[in-house]
Amino acid sequence: MNETALVIGGTGKIGKVFSMFFVKKGIKLIIASRDKHKFYDFINFLKTKKYDYKSVTWKKLDISSDNSVRRFVINAKKNRDITYLIIASLIGSRDVKKLFDFKVYRRDYQSLLANPIFLVESILKNMRIKKKGKIIITSSMLGLKVPDFSLYTHLKFSPSINTLVAFSGLIHYVRNIAVREKENNISCCSLLPGFFTKTKKRDKFIRTLEKKIPSSRIGNEKDLEVAINFLLSENNYFNGQSLLIDGGFSVV
Repeated sequence: MNETALVIGGTGKIGKVFSMFFVKKGIKLIIASRDKHKFYDFINFLKTKKYDYKSVTWKKLDISSDNSVRRFVINAKKNRDITYLIIASLIGSRDVKKLFDFKVYRRDYQSLLANPIFLVESILKNMRIKKKGKIIITSSMLGLKVPDFSLYTHLKFSPSINTLVAFSGLIHYVRNIAVREKENNISCCSLLPGFFTKTKKRDKFIRTLEKKIPSSRIGNEKDLEVAINFLLSENNYFNGQSLLIDGGFSVV
């Protein structure tokens, strides 16, 4: 049976690691994102590294836009081969210490909860027909842990309450799918990263973080690869759970 992986945000910091997993496995890959230029950059990267890029395609999707999600779902119904669904594009807003703004709250809950759930439920319909599927939703360690607000004392922002609540809601939703779809051979987990960075720059914020993290450093791409290889490994008994990858920061 043909298998296809759909990675939402497949050219982002975390999404790209998921995408590379499927490329290396030779699984047909659909990357859904807002920025087609980043997709072309990814394809050029694959060409440079001599990876097969011909089975990698791009679909436009802005998960923060209701209309974009609806259009995407209508087209996705035609693809009955999606076995893997990865959502790796959820980025919440920052509280910039303004007064309550209802538009911001409504937008965050729509883009971080309603739209991802609508998308997953739509793809699930075809997975049930095939009796096979694996879903991974990436949110944040902060879906389980109350932030250490002392870290943000000297910054102009801190994690917003609507983002934290939305991430917590996704964790419960993942558990719900694992139980609800047990007869359909569909598993669902969440990946909860801590603090990660692309650069080696160690500013004051990062140096402060490193003193609080038991592993004494923030995460890197190799750490993500280890976690993603585990989540996507065959015959994995891990289901309905959240994989924390934060160097132990959530336990302090």
